[in-house]
Parts: sequence; C-alpha cells; structure tokens
Amino acid sequence: MISFASRIDCAQKRSLSGHDNVIRLVSNNGHIEQEIISKNDQVRSFIFLADSQIIKQGDPRQLFRYIVKNYMDKGIPVSLNITHHSNLYERLSRWCSFESRVFKSQTKVNRFAEHHLDSLALIYGFRKYKRDYAGGLSISMPSIMDKLLNRFLLRLPILRALNARYISCYVPVQSESLNTRHVNSATIVIPVRNEAGNIERLKAATTEILAAIPNSEVIFVEGNSHDTSYQDLSTWINGIENKAVRLLKQDGKGKRDAVEKGFDASNKPYLAIVDADLTVGLSDSIEAIKIGMASPSTMINCVRTGFPMEKDAMRFFNYIGNRAFSGLLSFICKQKIGDSLCGTKCMSRDFYLKLKSSGYWDNAKDPFGDFSILFGASRFGHEILNYTVKYYARTSGAPNISRWLDGLKLLKLSFREFMLP
Repeated sequence: MISFASRIDCAQKRSLSGHDNVIRLVSNNGHIEQEIISKNDQVRSFIFLADSQIIKQGDPRQLFRYIVKNYMDKGIPVSLNITHHSNLYERLSRWCSFESRVFKSQTKVNRFAEHHLDSLALIYGFRKYKRDYAGGLSISMPSIMDKLLNRFLLRLPILRALNARYISCYVPVQSESLNTRHVNSATIVIPVRNEAGNIERLKAATTEILAAIPNSEVIFVEGNSHDTSYQDLSTWINGIENKAVRLLKQDGKGKRDAVEKGFDASNKPYLAIVDADLTVGLSDSIEAIKIGMASPSTMINCVRTGFPMEKDAMRFFNYIGNRAFSGLLSFICKQKIGDSLCGTKCMSRDFYLKLKSSGYWDNAKDPFGDFSILFGASRFGHEILNYTVKYYARTSGAPNISRWLDGLKLLKLSFREFMLP
C-alpha cells in the first residue's frame, strides 16, 4: 500500500533535485524554527520547505518574513517550497470537520487558498515559478493503482483539479524587476463616528503608528457623532500640540465622504485608511502600510477572512455577504479580491487623484468607497495585492452600517461596473 504521506515525500524529493542545502521550516509557539534536512558547505544557496500545517494553523506571513530577514537581506540565494491543500480539498476539509463559519461562530483553522499564498509571496518579493502535484487523492492504495491514478490520470487536464495537495515553488523576484519607487511619508486617515468608547485605544494607536512609520501623519475625520467622540479627540489633540495629528469635522455623510475629506487635506505621497474600531490588528495595518509604501504602484487590499476570527468579530450574514461580494468582484475585476470590505486599504496619492479625476470616487452609490477603489484599481491597470490580517471583535460601540440597505447599494454598484464597456 502506498500512503498519502509517502506520495508527498516523493513529490518533495522531485522538487529538491539539484539542491544540497535543504531546511524545513516549522512553527513552534508562534515562532519559526528550522530543521536542517541536508547541508553542503560548498553550496551557498538554500531551499526551504514548509508543510500545510503552518498554512492551516500557523501564520504563513512568518515564513516569508523569516527568509527575507535571515537570508535574502544578506544576499543569500534562496527558494521556498510550500506544500498546501488544493483549493477544492481545502474547502472540503474545513466543511467536513465543521471548521467553517457556516457551522461555527469561531473557527480554529486558517482559510488560506493558493491565491492567498501567491499574493503574500508577491508582497514579500517572491514569485511562483512552478506548481507540482503532491499526493494525488488523500487515501492509501495499492502500488499499481497509485501509478495509474495518482501518477498518470490525476496529472491530466481537468482531472488534476482532484489532487488533494500541491507544492508551490517560489523564488525571489529579480532586483531589476522590483518596484524601486519607494515613498518615505504617508497619511493615515481614520474616519470616526460614535467611537467615544475607543478614544483611549485610538490615542495609543496613533502613538504607535507615528513611531512605526516615520514622516507620517494621522488625520481623524469625525462624522457628526451622537456621542462625545469629537470633543474627546479635540481636547486630546489640542493638548499634545503635535502637527502630525489632526482632527477634521465631516461636512457630508458616510465613510466615503469622510475618507475623501481626509485625503484631500493631505499632501503626502501615500495614503491609507484605518477604521476607528481597530478591529483589524494594528500591527497588521502598519505592516500593510509599510508594504504599500515600498511598492506604491500596487494597491494593498487587506483580507480579514484568512485567519480565524474572534467570536462576534463578524456577524454571520456579514461574513456570507463578504464572501459573496469577494467572488463577484474577483469576476468583475479579473483579479482575485480576497475581501471586498476590509477597512484597511493603502494606495498612492497619484492613484487617488486618478480616481477623483475619472469620476470613480464621486459615485454617490458607494457608501464606503471600498468598491470604488477596487474597481478603479482594476480599470486603471493597478495590481491589487491581498494582505491577510487578523480580525478581532469590537471592544466598544456598534458598526456604523446598514448591512441590508448598504448591501443592496453595493450590488447595484457592482452590476453597473459589470455593464461598463
């Protein structure tokens, strides 16, 4: 009998041909550790292996960060092979084990499809050059059946979609092809409405943002709150006398209008939106902004559905609607959109001005501005990179949205975009 694990080992050996320095990366208590599989001091290049356990239960971003920090930044040639479930099997395995938001309000397993890994790879300076088949069907079988089914039939077009696992092989992007037009300053706009209970957290977040991103500024845009949000922010900002922190009063209504007022008040070359509820991990938002500043020709779209969420972080019908809109926008934009309504988005000022001059941003049917940004990026030829972030439950207040009414507006906006030539 040929086991599924042995077929994966055989596939990994095929992908390792010609390499002597082989290191397996494993996750231990949230940290990446390495296990040396083979070593040759006469060879300078390294190949790293990562299995699906890190993808399912760890933090895949740490794989790329570890390699970049400890090897690529030192000029050491590397490549990375990640074993992962196929998109079909990944969904089936979560559903069969009831690790889906359809069955649970809180899950324990990551929801990382192949396109999530490919987007993270691009963000951290890698490109995929090959995808190998690893393991065929996830069952043991006699040798002759293994050769016929897994080594022949499941490598044919159409049938190959039934493979349970793949090995995605990544190498660093050549330096001459990387975007070298870095920007060194940014404006972070935080729309605020009825967030009096989050003011202390916003103060701490502002301090952290300014410390982590040099030459940055934070602009709060208060949207006619029914509580003391404006008064609390005004008292604090007047007291600290820091020109890098500003407070504006919104004239119109809605998040899109608030973001526009903040962006128009900025003269920085890079712009970012961070929601005042801070439900997206602040360190993740800061990392997304830094990534965008290093490659301003791309639009960074943060994705909340990759990692398990805290209980009550996203209501059930909001989650279903978000997944449906992600699929719809991926179809319309002809790019993979991992999350259509995450509040953290990062873009260059040039891109925003292009949105304004083209009329995309002024579409009053978009209550939040997210769809206008994504549709505009696709239409103007900007690459949309999905950066997976951790998402937490609100600690105070309630969402400032009307999910059914706003959902209908977004559906109409999507249909209108689809019908445009």
